[in-house]
Amino acid sequence: MRRKDLSVWVALLMALALVAVLATGCGDEGTSASPDESSAPPAVELTGQEIVDQSTEAMSGLTSASFTADLKLDLEGDASKMTDPAAQQLLSKPITVHAEGSSSTEPRASDMDVTVALMGQNLAMTVLNEGKKAWVQYESTWYAVPEENAKALTEESSALPTEQLEDLGLDPKGWDVEWTVVGTETVDGAEVYHLTASPDPKKIAADMMKALEDPELYKKLGDEQTAEQLKAMKGQNAKELEQMQEALESVDVDLWIDTESMYLRKGAVLVGMNTEGMEGAEGLTAMNVAVDFTMAGFDEPVEVEAPAKAKKFDALMEQLVGGMMGGASL
Repeated sequence: MRRKDLSVWVALLMALALVAVLATGCGDEGTSASPDESSAPPAVELTGQEIVDQSTEAMSGLTSASFTADLKLDLEGDASKMTDPAAQQLLSKPITVHAEGSSSTEPRASDMDVTVALMGQNLAMTVLNEGKKAWVQYESTWYAVPEENAKALTEESSALPTEQLEDLGLDPKGWDVEWTVVGTETVDGAEVYHLTASPDPKKIAADMMKALEDPELYKKLGDEQTAEQLKAMKGQNAKELEQMQEALESVDVDLWIDTESMYLRKGAVLVGMNTEGMEGAEGLTAMNVAVDFTMAGFDEPVEVEAPAKAKKFDALMEQLVGGMMGGASL
């Protein structure tokens, strides 16, 4: 990869990381579906923040849930002015990720199907977790994930999203999140509150930059290899990360919370970034990242059948990296 193209890829990585953080902070585990019905803002005694607080408490008591999640990364710009072939491809073919499945904490287990569309390639995988073991299925073959790479799936963690963020050095309380009750709607036959908020993007970006300065962050990430890569990227690309901090322009969040159970039924996060003038991103003017998710199957059992045979995980990584290198000019 040429040095002048690094900022484009740092931008992509930071955008995806931000979406992951926001999705976790909003309730757990996202294409947004239109509500079945809507109404004028209801005359409810609870404020938006009180509804979110009660939902957080209700969700923290859950031991399992099923979910769907969709992520889309769109680039805007002039392909004729782009010097990075990968950015040109992404302009016409956005990155999309679809995930669906279920997970539980008691016992710890998860079963998830993931489909990734990237640079003209489509990757479909199944991820299983049972206790401290995890497996990935790709093209009908199972691979065993080493324990050090599976910590994010297998280790116990706080059930509260806010505590998970605080463990990573992020403080949502400082993001100026003001929840507004839009109205009541019907989602999958259940009455829900629809809430919306637009946190301060500059405060979120500054908080993330501060977290990246904390040496403990890389230990908390669980996967030592990934943590070292992130640490190296931070050290080598400080200027690009500062540019990303300035590029973050807007963050919009919508939640749909069940009026009876206070369970989070649906959520959407939209992140807008202005990349005009960013060094190494010639021709790229904006990036938009959208995450939408739904949740159901609350406290229903999750059963996982471990594969009888599984190859070493290194074989999968070699296959994936080889496929990506062959399908795009990096």
